[in-house]
Amino acid sequence: MKNPATYRRAVAAVGLVLAAVLMTIAMGINVPFSGDPEEVLTEMDAAGGRAWLSAITYTLAQLALIPGVLGIAHLLRQRTPRLSNVGGTLAVLGAFGHTVHAGGVLLVVSMAQGTADRAALETALQEYQNSPVAIFSAMGLLGTVVGLILLTVGLWRAGVGPRWVPAALAAFLLVEFIGTAITVWATAAGSALYLASFGALALTIWRTPVGVWEVRSSTEAHQSEPV
Repeated sequence: MKNPATYRRAVAAVGLVLAAVLMTIAMGINVPFSGDPEEVLTEMDAAGGRAWLSAITYTLAQLALIPGVLGIAHLLRQRTPRLSNVGGTLAVLGAFGHTVHAGGVLLVVSMAQGTADRAALETALQEYQNSPVAIFSAMGLLGTVVGLILLTVGLWRAGVGPRWVPAALAAFLLVEFIGTAITVWATAAGSALYLASFGALALTIWRTPVGVWEVRSSTEAHQSEPV
C-alpha cells in the first residue's frame, strides 16, 4: 500500500482474477438477464437467491474488470500504443455500459421476487427494455467485444504474456458471442477460456518488475533524456 507502483500492479492482477471468477459465477447460474418479460420474471422468481447471486456477481465483475483491462493496456503502451489506448478505452466503456445494465438487472430481480401484480410488472419490464437504456446495454456489448479484440491483437503483436493467451481470448470471444447460440456447452467452454486467459495475464502482470508500474513526472522524464 505504501508503494504506488506495487499497488497498481496488484490491483490490475487481482482485478483480472476477480473479473474472471465473478463473471464465471454469474453466467454459470444461467438466469436470463434479458428476453421475453414473462419468461425473465418467471425464471428469476423461481431461481430465488441464485438470481441475486448472479446479478450481484455480474455487477461486481464489471468493477473488477476496469483495473484489469487498464493493467493489460499499461503493459502494451510502449510496443503497441494505439491498440493499448483504443482497446483499453473501449473495454472501460464496455464495463461502464454493462454496469448500467447490471443496475437494471438488480431492479428486475427485485421486481420478479416481489409481490406486485405480475401482468403490470411484465408491461413495465417490456417498456424498460424498449427504452433508451438499451443504449447502455449496446455500449457494454460493443465496447467489451471490440476492446478485448484490440487488446488481444495488441498482446499478440507485443508478445506480452504466454503466446497461447491471445488465441484463447479470440476463442473465448467466438464461443461466448456466437457459440452460445449454437450449443449449451458454449458457456462452460467460454468460462474455461476466460478463466485461463485472465489468470495467465494476471500472473504475467504480477511478475512484471515494479519499475514498469512507476509513473515519472514530466520533469523527471525530461531530466532522464539524453542531451
